[in-house]
Amino acid sequence: MARRGLVIVVAVLLIGLAVAGTAFGRGVDEEMVAPEPQFVDGRFEPPITITTPMSVHDPDNWPDGQSFADNPFIWWVERELGIRIEPSYYFPDHDTNVERLMLAAAADDMPDVIYAPDQDIARLAREGASMPLDDIFEQYASPLTEYLIEVAQESVGGTLFYPTTVDGQFYGAPHSPENVWEKNWIRSDLLEEFGLDMPETLDDLEVAPEAYHEAYPEGRAFAMANDLHAASMVFHAMGAYPEMWVERNGELEYGSIQPETRDALARLAEWYENGWIDSEFVVHDFGPAVLEPAAAGNLFANHGAWWFIWWPWVGMWENNPEAQIMPFPPLERPDGERVAVLSSPFYGWSTGIRAGFEYPEALIYLLNEKVDSYHRNNLELREIMAERGYEFKYPVTEVQEPLNPEAEQPFLYQYDYEMPGWGFFNELGETHFNRAVGFFTYSLPDRLFRRDGMFQRIYHAYQEGTIDQLRAEDRAEFRNLSDIERRLETHLRSVEIVMDLQERDAIEYDRFLGAPTPSMAEHDAYLTRIEEETFVGIIMGDRSIEAFDRFVDQWLDGGGAAISEEVNEWFIGLEQ
Repeated sequence: MARRGLVIVVAVLLIGLAVAGTAFGRGVDEEMVAPEPQFVDGRFEPPITITTPMSVHDPDNWPDGQSFADNPFIWWVERELGIRIEPSYYFPDHDTNVERLMLAAAADDMPDVIYAPDQDIARLAREGASMPLDDIFEQYASPLTEYLIEVAQESVGGTLFYPTTVDGQFYGAPHSPENVWEKNWIRSDLLEEFGLDMPETLDDLEVAPEAYHEAYPEGRAFAMANDLHAASMVFHAMGAYPEMWVERNGELEYGSIQPETRDALARLAEWYENGWIDSEFVVHDFGPAVLEPAAAGNLFANHGAWWFIWWPWVGMWENNPEAQIMPFPPLERPDGERVAVLSSPFYGWSTGIRAGFEYPEALIYLLNEKVDSYHRNNLELREIMAERGYEFKYPVTEVQEPLNPEAEQPFLYQYDYEMPGWGFFNELGETHFNRAVGFFTYSLPDRLFRRDGMFQRIYHAYQEGTIDQLRAEDRAEFRNLSDIERRLETHLRSVEIVMDLQERDAIEYDRFLGAPTPSMAEHDAYLTRIEEETFVGIIMGDRSIEAFDRFVDQWLDGGGAAISEEVNEWFIGLEQ
C-alpha cells in the first residue's frame, strides 16, 4: 500500500512541465552580447527565458501586489534556477488555447512549452513541430523524478506516455493519471421507501425504477442526456463497452460493434418504452437532463462523475434536505465480475516542447526542483529515496499558515515568501499560483487517487476521529466536504467503493490508449455520426435492433476496418 500511496504524486510531477507566467523586465542590454548560458551549481548563468501559454482564469483572484506577471512562483523559478518565464499568449479557456496554438504552429511561431489535447500533441509531432521527450527525460531527470515516473507507470500498467507516443517516441507528459472516475448513483432514501436494497445486478436495478415510476410518474427514473454517457450503467453491466477498445483473442476490437452492445441497446430500448428514460432525452444536454430534475428532486438514478457531490447534487440537497443520493459499486457483469471500466486513466491533455527549443533540459531541471521541494515533507518518500542514494535538496519544513487567514478564499492567502524554496506550496497545492503557471490541477476532479491519497486520509481520519491530526490541506478539504452533511456522507461512501476496487484490482481501462491514428483523423467524424444516429434511433424505437447490424457493416466499410488495423499495429508494437 505504501507504493500505491505514492501513485498520487504523479499529477503534481507531470504537470510541472506546464509552466507559465512572465518575467519582470529584467533584461540584458540589447547592444551587449550575452555569454552562452550554462547550467552550473543548479542554475542557468546567465538566466534563460522560456515562453509558454498562460491561463487567465479569474484574474482578480490575487493578493495585493501580485498578478499573473508577478508572483512568488515566478520569483522562485528565477531565483533558484535562473529561468525567466514569459507568456507567449494568454487564453481564457481550452478551446481558445488550441486555436491560438494551431495559428502559432502555422506561422512557425510556437511557444517553447506546448499545452494541448493529446491528439493535437500527436498531430504536431507528426508535423515535426514538437520534440520527442524520451532522451530528454532519460538524460536530465533526477533520481526522484525517475522514481515518480516509475511509480506512475506502475499505476497505469505502463501506459503513462501512450496518449502522445508517435512512431515509438513520446511527445507529451499527461496531466493527470487516474483522472476520470465515475459512479452509479441512486436515491437511497427512495430505495428505503420502496423496501429495496442497493442493486447488485442489472435485474436488481430494474426493480427499482419500476417502483419509482409507479410512485412518481412525473420523475426521471433514469436520467440520461443526449450524449448517452449515463447509459454506461447498463452497457457495462452487460459487458458492453461502446467507444472503447476491448481485447478479444489477442486482438483489439471496437466495443461499439460487439454483440454485447447490441444486447444492451435492446435493453435500453425497453427502458425507454417503459417510460424510465425521458422521452425527450435526445434534445437535452446535461442541464435539462440531470441538473434541473436533480434540483427539483425528480431524479432517481444516474451514472456520472464522483464530483457530482459538488454539482448537481447540491441543488437537490438544498431544495430537499431529506433527499439522499448515494453511489453504488459497478453492477455484476454476466461473467460474475464487478469491475470499474474507465475510458482512460488520463485527463486527455499533455504538455510538450516545441521542436528546436534551445534549452529543453530547463524544463526537466524545473521538474526536478519542483518535485524535490513539493515532496520535502513526505517522510515515507524520503526513506525510499535514501535507500536509492538520493538526498533531498529541501529540508522537512513546518507547514505555514497564511498571514491573512481572514481572506475570503484560499486564492487570496499570503505567506512568508522569503522562506527558502517552495515550502508554501507543500500543503496548498491548489492555489492561485498553480493557475498562474498553467497547472490546472485545480480543475481536475480526481483527488481520490492523487496528491498522496488525500481522500483516503480523510476517510480513515474521520473513521478514527483524528481529523485534527490531518495536514492543513486535508483539513481544509474536510471542511469543504462537511459544509453539507449529506455531501460528506455521500463522498465517504464513494471513497470506500474506490478503495475496495483498488484492493481487489478490479479496475480496467480502454485497451487502446495511444495517439489517434491517421485513419481516425480521416474517418472519425463520419463514424461517430452514424454510431450516434443508430444508437439513439434504436433506444427511441425509431429503428429496429437490426439497424445495429447494418451499422456494423457501415462502420467497417466507412473506415473502421482501417482504424482497426492501425490500432492493432499499435497493440502489437507494445510487445516488441
